[in-house]
Amino acid sequence: MANDRVVGELEHFLAERADHLMRTAVLLTGSHEAGQDLLQAALERLIRHWGTRRGDPEGYLRRTLYNLAVAGQSFDITGVPNGTYYIQVIANPLHVLHETTTGNDISVRKVILNGTKGHRQVNVPAWHGIDPEPR
Repeated sequence: MANDRVVGELEHFLAERADHLMRTAVLLTGSHEAGQDLLQAALERLIRHWGTRRGDPEGYLRRTLYNLAVAGQSFDITGVPNGTYYIQVIANPLHVLHETTTGNDISVRKVILNGTKGHRQVNVPAWHGIDPEPR
């Protein structure tokens, strides 16, 4: 049966790659528990698309892990008045990555909100020559 083949392919893939994918999920989230939750959510998406997915399942799963993890790094600006704000960005806040120095882990970014309801604009000026919004 086709379902048996699909289940077999999925089981084989997970037997080979689950440990590596779990390590990636933990690095993205900062904890084992959050990594398990993230990997489970990504696997649910992979399973739903297994029969129609083309290409490398690991690539699909890694992109899904990243996209799900990044989604948790945004914040809602509804109700925040227009103006200039400064947001503190902390890299590796749980110290799960080994670093030779942590002196550059905290930075402050300028964020400018403007526009009208339904047409808000968020501008983030270039930082040390890096333009987050290339034209």
